[in-house]
Amino acid sequence: MKYLVIRAVQLYLNNDKKNSIWHGAKGNDRARLLLNFIGKCGSEDNGRDYNQLIKSYLDKMVTGDLIKRIEDKYVIRKCSKVSVFIPTLDFKSIAKSLNTGADRVYSLRTLVANACNAKMGVVDLPCFFGAPAGITPPNTPITTPHREPLYNNFYNPDIAIPLNILKKVPDKNGKISKSAHEVEQYKSLNGELYFVKRITPEDNREEQENINIAEVIYSHIWRWFLGERASMSLLVLEEENVIGICSKGLSNFQEYACVTSDKKYRYPGLFSIIFYAYILMENDLHTKNIGIMDMVIPGGLPNQKVYGKIDHDYIASKWKSHADGDDFSKTFDSELVKSLLNDDVPQPSKFLGLLDKFRFSPGTINSAPLRFGHSARSAVGAGSKTTINYNKAIAFMAHASSGAAHYEICKTIDDFKIKIHTLNKLLLYMTQVKNDIKYIVKDEKRLNLGMHIAYELFDRIDNVVH
Repeated sequence: MKYLVIRAVQLYLNNDKKNSIWHGAKGNDRARLLLNFIGKCGSEDNGRDYNQLIKSYLDKMVTGDLIKRIEDKYVIRKCSKVSVFIPTLDFKSIAKSLNTGADRVYSLRTLVANACNAKMGVVDLPCFFGAPAGITPPNTPITTPHREPLYNNFYNPDIAIPLNILKKVPDKNGKISKSAHEVEQYKSLNGELYFVKRITPEDNREEQENINIAEVIYSHIWRWFLGERASMSLLVLEEENVIGICSKGLSNFQEYACVTSDKKYRYPGLFSIIFYAYILMENDLHTKNIGIMDMVIPGGLPNQKVYGKIDHDYIASKWKSHADGDDFSKTFDSELVKSLLNDDVPQPSKFLGLLDKFRFSPGTINSAPLRFGHSARSAVGAGSKTTINYNKAIAFMAHASSGAAHYEICKTIDDFKIKIHTLNKLLLYMTQVKNDIKYIVKDEKRLNLGMHIAYELFDRIDNVVH
């Protein structure tokens, strides 16, 4: 039932304006708020918090105490709320917002109620959403105990997205905007950007689909540690077939390469990304894959500028050619992290030592021939320039030795030490991710590459701890 509720909220947010049924900014904010706290509900006590949240929402009796309890458990469970990033939430205001809203046929509360009724075999989704194949349109509800034929299009929206609910973004000439890597821009009806990379006829379809699945799995591991600061990778579906992969854009993302020098070190989060990139063996951490973003704070609070990370495809695409991951493990020696973790006060010099292992990073000095090659390919439109020069790398390393940077490094390592004691929960979570992907692709063998990477990372983190 939880996925049906999530899907109902997502459908509400993706409502098509052309049907003259538009919910307005407050309605969409309320839907995103509900989706946020549904995601924060754990599985303890048979989903007690989730069940109480939905019941209270439907009865318009959500309390600040309930929201606080969900938030507190989420902090303990995932440890993703670090004071340097997130201000205190106004739980009463959040509860008040969830208790407002109309009860019309197209209202969010009605859709959530209908999704809950679907547990009993009744489907009643307004037709302006476009009832999925196999689902009877509204006013003719079905009652049957057989779930599979009725709900086979209700998949986890954190795993996949149908292309037909997105709109293409044209360039000034009316063409679809593309990067050098043939990435098409799409936009949801609530303004969120998606960057879609299709499987092409030139690709080995099965191999590329396996890589795409592995990227989705890898992105979920990133999001376990960084939360919303890591972009979400999603399988792209067309008539229930996987036709590619997309990255959901981070809010107001500005590439590090484009950030002016006076703002580069004004916002938090840069050093935690570098630390987790080393832990997760991310070797494509160039200055276009990290940048400043707006972190959306629930409850109507102002957004906060932080550093985020996008693009998680490198390790999946290179795993096989790098001796099934052995090359990654050799490059990112876990002993360096062990040494950093064993210090009572982490030493900036040891943290800077991590930078020597990356192909690219804000503090990795690239050779002159490599910089020249990148400049040349950029000049002819054959690819982006992702290298940095000596002066920029030195400027970054100088900041990494500052008091503000040291504070963030210490907070990041403290955060990691807490998280590593919840690896059993990460394993359970990734098992659910695996099952959700299997529900779409059917063949469990298609997940072998992604789960191989995931288990290697679990062993690596466990080795760092012990």
